[in-house]
Amino acid sequence: MRFLVRLGAVLLAVLCVIGFSLWWVVRPPAPLPVPDRGAVLEGVTLVEPGASRRSGMRLVVEGEAIASIESAGGSAGGGFSGAFVLPGLTDVHVHFPPPSLPGQTELFSLLHLLHGVTTVRDAGDIDGASTLPAREGISSGQFPGPRVFACGPFVDGDPPLWGNSLVSRTPEEGRAAVRKVAGQGFDCVKAYNGLDAPTVAAVREEAHALGLPVIGHVPRDVSYEEALLDDAQHLIGIAPPLEDRTIVFPQVLRAWLHMGSARLDRVVAAARAHGLAHTPTLVTIDRLIAQEDRAAARAEPDARLLPRFYREVIWGVDVGMSAARLMEPSN
Repeated sequence: MRFLVRLGAVLLAVLCVIGFSLWWVVRPPAPLPVPDRGAVLEGVTLVEPGASRRSGMRLVVEGEAIASIESAGGSAGGGFSGAFVLPGLTDVHVHFPPPSLPGQTELFSLLHLLHGVTTVRDAGDIDGASTLPAREGISSGQFPGPRVFACGPFVDGDPPLWGNSLVSRTPEEGRAAVRKVAGQGFDCVKAYNGLDAPTVAAVREEAHALGLPVIGHVPRDVSYEEALLDDAQHLIGIAPPLEDRTIVFPQVLRAWLHMGSARLDRVVAAARAHGLAHTPTLVTIDRLIAQEDRAAARAEPDARLLPRFYREVIWGVDVGMSAARLMEPSN
């Protein structure tokens, strides 16, 4: 009996140590002090891209709005003197972290603001539980963050790549999927790899009828000129497709090694004719390549803003893509 009691005590102690260790790794950072709402930015240079550049300005911010913009005159003091003021940046391809790790949604939302990003487009909720906490938390004032426009579930063929997908094997299923996305209050439709040409056309038509843009991956079996996505992501679908249709991003970009200028001219012509956009996500590709030297990547200033869990555990998984591997011709 004493042996069982001692064994139980040892097991309990081990569990406590493991539990504390897990909490220590994933714990959120200490909350920052909440500053006063409003500010006076004096002696700054106001830059409105494509419009004007004015130095020696005084901006008064009250609440969530700029109350006045005027010349600072002879007064140019204050902590912002000499700084530049620009409109907030927009990141049109983000994915919020899963809520399984506490505090990460709040942290990533704050990091967007820290880097001047005041609006984001969530380009697909991979697990079906990541977007809503961000949208509702920010809009209700629970924590600071950018404005969030979101696409919700993926609209994909069968089998889908991600679990949170509306499988669309036919044009009718594609239209129904779009109606479901619109009915849930999302702002865009995320088309994906497995759609066929008739279905992606139906998705596009239904989305436009409901006032929603279609973004996403040009499907594997559909040309760029057929898909006509309003905003193609990752520069996928521009180059001729690889023979192996199972290859995924970013390895699929090897197809650019086989593309000539004539093909690129056709894509540019189609994009201009239909008013289509491209989101190349070059930063994402650069960060994947950077993980070839993970020790150096983890030591970079931006990486040090992430929790240890991301730097030490997630980056320990083989998700990196070296420049050499990316440029290897596929068989």
